[in-house]
Amino acid sequence: MENLGYAGGQVEPGEKGTQAADSRSVASPMNSSITLQTISDDTKTTTSTRDKWGRDIEFMLSCIAYSVGFGNIWKFPYTALKHGGGAFLLPYLIVLFIVGRPIYYLEMILGQFSSRGCVKLYDLAPAMRGIGVAQTIAMFVVMTYYAPVLAITFRYFVASFSSTLPWSECNPSWANCVNSSFVGRLEPTNGTAVGLQSSAELYFLKEVIHKAPSLEDGLGMPDWKLALCLLFAWIVVATILIRGAKSTGKASYFLAIFPYVIIIILLLQTLMLDGAMQGILYFITPQWDKLLSIEVWYEAVTQCFFSLSVCYGGIIAYSSFNNFSNNVHRDAVIISWLDTFTSIVAGCIVFGVIGNLAYVSGQPDIQKLARDGAGLTFMTYPDAIAKFQFLPQLFAALFFLMLFIVG
Repeated sequence: MENLGYAGGQVEPGEKGTQAADSRSVASPMNSSITLQTISDDTKTTTSTRDKWGRDIEFMLSCIAYSVGFGNIWKFPYTALKHGGGAFLLPYLIVLFIVGRPIYYLEMILGQFSSRGCVKLYDLAPAMRGIGVAQTIAMFVVMTYYAPVLAITFRYFVASFSSTLPWSECNPSWANCVNSSFVGRLEPTNGTAVGLQSSAELYFLKEVIHKAPSLEDGLGMPDWKLALCLLFAWIVVATILIRGAKSTGKASYFLAIFPYVIIIILLLQTLMLDGAMQGILYFITPQWDKLLSIEVWYEAVTQCFFSLSVCYGGIIAYSSFNNFSNNVHRDAVIISWLDTFTSIVAGCIVFGVIGNLAYVSGQPDIQKLARDGAGLTFMTYPDAIAKFQFLPQLFAALFFLMLFIVG
């Protein structure tokens, strides 16, 4: 009767403790199932309310626009020259395959799977949340020095609409200056044209950044032209990001494709300059002895991270707007190869220009003409554009617009 009573739902007073235990043992799997279902529902709710890219191609183009930038245009060429030219490509490609591409792919997977940014992502491992916070801080730090570079870029863009490029000719007050528009070959004094500086170099130092010989007189007053350009740069950044994935995705069609049109045009124009091939050969000729240097491999890792823009949280944020089934492996492979291709083409352009400068000045050591960072962007490139015979103003405007976009 007890069994029948229990089966019918009737429980004797002495059996309450036993039934409670049985109920708990039966209900536990159900509670686990309910909990998992709740988590699944919460995830679906988060995913459904989060913005998505309009099309899968918008994600890939946005990542291209994010990854391809100043690291390709100015840092890679100088780093390659400093560490063995063509020989630097070997450790760079090895690091790209072993370190760069896997991390890029990993960040895409984490963002797409979780549909969360780089901080909330680490709810899966709360002890590691500091990584996401550090990535966010690093991104803000990068923005603080990218924005002034964008301001200088926009200043050059505006100056490109002058009837004569202001950096193509020397100011009478500049000593030891040679016009950047000069396309011939200078007659050397005692073997080389010693001490000469291009008008593009002096324009950047004296007219744009107003470089002082020393800091004894202080930093001086801010330049109002650069201040306005800086304000404009921040307004553009805010406009692109204000609507999240929707506005960024639509802008990516222009931001990712247009720079390559300009890069190819500049490459073709550079190849027409006298001495350009000598500079390019210098760039791609390997110096194998430098492969044994630890510094070369260190620089390869640094360049790979900087060029792909990994570990800043941006890739995680972009991929969090993906559809769950998007093929991120395909995107990671395409973007990493395109990033490397861009670096190599930029290197050919830079060293083609440096080869022309060596030809014009009579300087046999090309390495002495190479500049790092901003000097490469705002001295070497403008010097090359000033030598274009057909509409240099147009190419200058397009180049600095391209540089503003990739920044």
